[in-house]
Amino acid sequence: MTDKRRRLPDWVQDIREAIQNIRSDIGTLTESQFLKDGKTLRAVVKGIADIGEAANQIMIIAPALAQTNPTAWSQLRSV
Repeated sequence: MTDKRRRLPDWVQDIREAIQNIRSDIGTLTESQFLKDGKTLRAVVKGIADIGEAANQIMIIAPALAQTNPTAWSQLRSV
């Protein structure tokens, strides 16, 4: 989504999509296979970076989440 006025649900959806992509990219690879597969490794790292960016944006646009849902907030801070 290119609209600069993204809302909370947009960022949450980004996180969900990144998780789905990571799961799909890894598939049935063993840890050893995964670490040897540079293409998959780069895709997973990109997905993790996308999750971090979305988490940061959520913390910026929804600071009240810290009080209303401290568990979710702590998860965002740990990304």
